[in-house]
Amino acid sequence: MFTCYAIDDEPSALEILKDYISYKPNLSLLRTFDNSLTALDYITKNQVVDIIFLDVEMPEMSGVELAKLIRHKARKIVFVTAHTRYAYNSIELETDFLLKPFAFARFNNLTDKILATVSPLSKSKSDSFLIKKPGDRTTKHYVKFKEIIYLESKLRHTKIKTVKGEIMSDQPLAKIKELITEHNCFFQVHRSFIISSNYIRVLGHKNLIMDNDEIIPVGRNYRNTIDKNPLKN
Repeated sequence: MFTCYAIDDEPSALEILKDYISYKPNLSLLRTFDNSLTALDYITKNQVVDIIFLDVEMPEMSGVELAKLIRHKARKIVFVTAHTRYAYNSIELETDFLLKPFAFARFNNLTDKILATVSPLSKSKSDSFLIKKPGDRTTKHYVKFKEIIYLESKLRHTKIKTVKGEIMSDQPLAKIKELITEHNCFFQVHRSFIISSNYIRVLGHKNLIMDNDEIIPVGRNYRNTIDKNPLKN
């Protein structure tokens, strides 16, 4: 898992960065800042991260000035600005450059290029991930991996059943699957179901009974997984 900070005094721009970062399953946003001085104080006192996304024009201290003071706390700094005149500063400071407004495709290509050149500093597994509900693009919900009982495909969305209830994600099952690959308790047992082995009560050849009494079907193409693996940690 790669780690990052995002710094921008414009709320809407910071929200876009947060959204784009949340779409990258291997990129973890540790903290955001809307004030360059607050960012300077926190970052200089804390761990090195893989990437800092940094706005350039900020009132208290410019991103160029801030980059010079925190460049040792990031393996890569990315200037995020609406002004091409800062491209020279980007070259001078050996940072990357995102010109506002930018689409997710541009952000995705740049971050993939950066991450392909380094190994993540953080080897620890994340304990949760962010989702949005269908039709609600503004509210984010944290889902803890250890609380998931199963995931169920619902066409273009995914039902996430947890010990606290259920929540619908606006992402398809294949996308959610990318977020859980680092946790070896999850197994796909049907084209529409991924279960957590931590919550299996009864293990059958054609069905599983989970701790919440729900019966999960085992697809024909997934039965070898059941037969060869007890699915219990």
